[in-house]
Order: sequence, then structure tokens, then C-alpha cells
Amino acid sequence: MKLTMTALALILVETTAYADAQRGADSQRTDNKLKKLEKRIEQVNDEDQRLVDGNLSSDDETLELYTEDMRPGDDNDISRRKVSVDVSGLATDADVSAGEARVLEKAKARDKRLEAQIDSNSTSISSNTQRIEGFEGRISGLESFAKKNRKGVAGVAAMSSIDFVDNRPQVGLGASVWDGEVGFAVKGMLTLTNDVHVSLGAFGAGGEYGAAGSVVFKF
Repeated sequence: MKLTMTALALILVETTAYADAQRGADSQRTDNKLKKLEKRIEQVNDEDQRLVDGNLSSDDETLELYTEDMRPGDDNDISRRKVSVDVSGLATDADVSAGEARVLEKAKARDKRLEAQIDSNSTSISSNTQRIEGFEGRISGLESFAKKNRKGVAGVAAMSSIDFVDNRPQVGLGASVWDGEVGFAVKGMLTLTNDVHVSLGAFGAGGEYGAAGSVVFKF
């Protein structure tokens, strides 16, 4: 005969309450112990007994169940007996605390590693940013230098376009376009003698200016 619903409910309540209070980090060990506990209860159930009382021992390691016969025996007497179930393998509050401490310690260690990695990455990013800014500054300088060169070429081209044809004082104007830069120039020539000519000119492009002069001797 199986246990009555009342007896089975009482057993499960006692077992579940204790397991909930004691369950900790080692769930596998707890599950194995609960299976053993269920098996022992089934054995009691198969012995034609009903649960009438139960309590936990003072050392929290033994669940003491008290059962009695479901019906009188041959002597017309209902005997009562004590059934002890070892629950020492179930997790205790200390096990739970220790498990939580281990998990917390691992989490802290992981956080420290992540923080160190973040700091390292931040340092690398800062270094790379400085290098990039340095490259940008150098590139900007090269672009400025190249732009000045373009302006200079435009101004010189404008100056070289001025030509004198007569052997007498003259003034000429010149203009040019080079790589997007527009240059202008003015140049004057003075004849000192039939064999000596002096010229002086100025040129500019995009706000940059220059000057040039020459003395020509004829032989």
C-alpha cells in the first residue's frame, strides 16, 4: 500500500524546506543527495508505513522521520519506528557563502583584468591619436609648402613671359596660370649703354610675392 497524500505531502514539505534552506553552489551534489532522499522515502512508502512526525537533528546532518503501521499487525498492534535519512551532503549556509565568495572573487579578478586591458587600450589609443595628429600636422605642412611652391611657379612663369624687343628703356606686364594658381608680374629694363642692360621685376601669386633682377652685358 502506498503512502497517503497527507503523509507524502508532509515528507515533501519537510524535504523541500530543508533543501531550499541548505542549497548552495554545488548543485550537482545537492541533486544527487535529494535523489537518495527520494529513494529512501520510497522505501519507507513501500513498507506499508505512514509518516506521523519528523525533525532535523541538532547537528543538521540527519533527517529523523517517525512512521507507524498503516494497519494493525498480527498482534493487533500498530508499531511505530524511527527512520533516519542522512542529509549531511546537502549544501549548508557556509557552503553557499563560500560559493558566493568564490564567484565574487573570480568576478573581481575578471574585472581587474578587464580594467587593466581597458587602461592598456586607452594608452595605445592615446599614443595612436598623438601620432595621427603628428602626421596630420606634417601633411598639413607639406600641403602648405606645396601650395607656396605652386604660387612661386605661377609668379616666375608670369615674370618669364615678359620679353623686351628694343634696345631702350621698357616696362612689361606678365600673367600666368599654374596648377590652379594665378600669377602676375611687372618688369622694367634700363639701358645703361648699348652693351649693358639692367632689368628689375616683381611677381606675385595668391598673396605670395617675390622680386628678381638682372644685368646683361653684350659682347
